[in-house]
Amino acid sequence: MKKLLLTLACIAICSPLLAQDYHYYNHNLNTTGRSLPDWFTEFKGRLYFTAYQNNTGYELWSLDTGSAPRLECHINPGASSGIPGMIEAPNGIRLAPFEEFAIATDAEGKPLAMYFYGSNVQQTNLTLKTELFRYSGSGAPVKLTAHNTDSNPYDGTSIVAIGSKVYYTVTTALQNELKEYDHFTGKDTLIIDQSYGSVSSLTVFNSKLLFTNKDAVYEFDAVLRNIRQVTSFISYLPAYIMPLNGKAYIHHTGSVYEYDGSTVKKVISDQRNLTEPFYYSSSTKGMMHYKGRIYYSGKSGTTTTLFAYSPGSGTSVAIGGVVNPQSFAIANNTLYFGGYDTAHGYEVWAYNGSGKPTRLTDIMPGKGDGFQYDITSFKNKIYLVGRVDSSGVWDEELLELMPATTGTIINNVFSAIKEVTVYPNPATTAATLQMNLQHSATLQVKMVDMTGRTVYTIAATTYTAGETKLNLPMASLATGTYAYIISDESGKLMHSGRIQKQ
Repeated sequence: MKKLLLTLACIAICSPLLAQDYHYYNHNLNTTGRSLPDWFTEFKGRLYFTAYQNNTGYELWSLDTGSAPRLECHINPGASSGIPGMIEAPNGIRLAPFEEFAIATDAEGKPLAMYFYGSNVQQTNLTLKTELFRYSGSGAPVKLTAHNTDSNPYDGTSIVAIGSKVYYTVTTALQNELKEYDHFTGKDTLIIDQSYGSVSSLTVFNSKLLFTNKDAVYEFDAVLRNIRQVTSFISYLPAYIMPLNGKAYIHHTGSVYEYDGSTVKKVISDQRNLTEPFYYSSSTKGMMHYKGRIYYSGKSGTTTTLFAYSPGSGTSVAIGGVVNPQSFAIANNTLYFGGYDTAHGYEVWAYNGSGKPTRLTDIMPGKGDGFQYDITSFKNKIYLVGRVDSSGVWDEELLELMPATTGTIINNVFSAIKEVTVYPNPATTAATLQMNLQHSATLQVKMVDMTGRTVYTIAATTYTAGETKLNLPMASLATGTYAYIISDESGKLMHSGRIQKQ
């Protein structure tokens, strides 16, 4: 489970970007709930994801830039049981690691419907029972399969779409079957049964389906209806597959292979990078193509750091500057990812293609991990799952990360805070923090230095809707960069930005 295996973080420091802003997408219908967002995909112009609320469990949500998130549908209406804090809760969407949603399209590539695994049955002794669902963008989701029985639960593990046909796996007796669902006819066809092995890592490549099975990668031609083996490996571990410019790059146990549709060759050897060259993040973004190179997490000596592979020259070089980079996304012509340093824990980093990466965030000031595990781009903006509570509880929320010039703060439209402005910025003796609230809220404000040390605090106070101005004394502070953090009465992050002391 990625939530138990990975701890990531986000902390803002300013070099090319002088300020950063974090928008807290408050899905909670009560003040103590946690939204625990997960799994992102774009569908019909909106960003879809899973989120949790106390009275419904995990369900399907969406948002568009500049508008509040909305609950799309209930998979198991009215359900409140489950396991808060675990994405495997049975009362809503449960999507398997490395997989997200599948979008079926028509002949012109226009989206028809979203397909995903969900559960509308109860959980027994931590046994998951998932079915295939379809959602058109409105109304109730439609359950398409009936694989589960009390004695034989199925669990979905991988799902993709090629045009109007959806390919998915179902697990029973620790083996995965591959099935094909036709959007137009509703026909559900078994492609590979349990006797074939354990199918996973479904990937669309040149209108064909690549997948791993035991110790090999296979290719399924949906038109010719034939399956052929592409390459074999020495272990049964799944491979990560990334299509790029007519080729597929396959990572498996310390090496990377390039497949052009007919032949396979090794392009990164485990002998070169000593051990595992790809650090497995919990998303499917373990590699990312950016400015002509493939970026990944590789081994340099004893340190896992950022590497870049050039397909044209066949060379791979260590970029360095960060430890354990993972979960990549691109926005504003910049590569974003989670990464670690000893002073700040796991936070969000950015790289422009030259020099070293820059750490952008400090969501949990100091050494606390703020970046959790997933980062995605939507309409050229960055969204990430961040840890927003320093009390020791893994309280995860959906944050929007946007560059802000000095003195300009991007508004958090998903909390009570409608707009925040800090001026002057840079400041010498004092600055004014001006908040515009959509409704009354109890908030506390503190300023911290870049080590996370608190230098000023405004205790929790209930503010009415509308404009509020607060004074931030700066005269006694040393020259440098500080963060102002606005949180609710429980300490949960609502908004954060940067201010410079001259």
